[in-house]
Amino acid sequence: REMICSGGAEGSPTPIGEFTTSQKIEYDWVDRFDMGAYYWVRFYKTYLFHSIPFDENGNMMMEEYEKLGKPASHGCIRLKLEEAKWLYENLPLGVRVLIYKEK
Repeated sequence: REMICSGGAEGSPTPIGEFTTSQKIEYDWVDRFDMGAYYWVRFYKTYLFHSIPFDENGNMMMEEYEKLGKPASHGCIRLKLEEAKWLYENLPLGVRVLIYKEK
């Protein structure tokens, strides 16, 4: 399955390497970034797969949605809501994750 995503923006890159999924969180609000997201799947320390961010009113942040396919996050891997949900529901913990940069 292929999914369009956004990794880390300049200054906050997504770590490169081999990791393992270790935790799932259905929804979380991150005060530090003043945004929330759905369907978190942790793959390394504070780095996770998750949905596009939502604001404090529960609205998807469309300006962030429009960045899909380009570096835009604080290092996590952002996905469309329905794709983050699919990953959350179908990817078991303990799965190997490879993050690499295309040449």
